[in-house]
Amino acid sequence: ELSAHLNRSHDLDETLDFVLSRVVSVLEQTEQTDDIRGMIVLRVSGTEILELAATHKLTEEEVDRFNSRTYTVYDGTFARPIAHGQWVEIADPAEVSEAIAPLFTRKAPQQRLDIPLRVGAETIGAISLDRVTQDEATRQLLTAIADLAGAAIQKTQALKVSRQRAVELMETFERLHAADQQRNEFIQNVTHDLKAPLTF
Repeated sequence: ELSAHLNRSHDLDETLDFVLSRVVSVLEQTEQTDDIRGMIVLRVSGTEILELAATHKLTEEEVDRFNSRTYTVYDGTFARPIAHGQWVEIADPAEVSEAIAPLFTRKAPQQRLDIPLRVGAETIGAISLDRVTQDEATRQLLTAIADLAGAAIQKTQALKVSRQRAVELMETFERLHAADQQRNEFIQNVTHDLKAPLTF
């Protein structure tokens, strides 16, 4: 289902929301809970800056707090999954609080799971959740989802950039066409205005 949906989807936001909801769903079924919060953080293309791309059950205040400062691939728990492409599982609440407290307005989650989103050797972001899993089969499933998601996200990002460039090129073409029409009208007007005195 995931693979089929990701191959059909051409919208980045839809792809991100779908991936995050499926990852949360897997953990909710494994952990028998419905209070898992999470987010997808992506690397801004060609930089070390991170952007919050999708959220699940985060408050507006938490989203605003995240967006109010600039995070890089080397900040907090992001360094391992994004800069080094490693899984991060922290089960100790004190360690979680120390690692990510600035992101949260109330209290930090009790656990932390960061799954890298890889495309080949490159890590384009991470799925971050406030739950760890002890089940090896669940880890394998989440890794497979993240690998599929990485390729799909990169594809839809490239498509979004291509569409933006196409719009920009069309706008440029329309401006040049309008300028060319003005030039033609100017030449016609000048020619007409010069004919009368030249004829005389």
